[in-house]
Amino acid sequence: MIEPDFIRYLSDLVPGVVSHLVDRYQIQHSNGDVSTIWLRTEESFVPSELAGLDGFYRFFDGADLLSSTFKIASTKASRRLNGVEITPTLSELLELSQGKLPGNLQDCIPFMTEAGVWIYLFDPNTSIIRKWNLEDGEECDSYLSLNAVIEEWVDVVGG
Repeated sequence: MIEPDFIRYLSDLVPGVVSHLVDRYQIQHSNGDVSTIWLRTEESFVPSELAGLDGFYRFFDGADLLSSTFKIASTKASRRLNGVEITPTLSELLELSQGKLPGNLQDCIPFMTEAGVWIYLFDPNTSIIRKWNLEDGEECDSYLSLNAVIEEWVDVVGG
């Protein structure tokens, strides 16, 4: 099977060994981090509001990137390994942010967390990803792509 672009991109950005398992890809990065990206199943769906998110949900359904730095929500059921919940669901992130988002972010869909402090929201009207701080309720940054979010983190920590 040909690796989808996101897997190739991530393993090039933070080099490592890619394993294609039955239900997921796993990357053992050379810096010690591990990334697990789950494949879509028959029960998975592509949320139309997230279709502009670099096509992630077209191939995948949830991810734990760079040793839990980033957790991309799954569409229906949280992803588990050895009985431990690894990713939240889209509905769990929506519930977490419900009533807390300022007016300008009300149309945005929460889809990813970073280190348990930030939530990333996709704005389906502009295709911009917005970073929102759970602790102080402030919007921190915005990005044009999922790759830009990950690249910024790698630049800061040195990948």
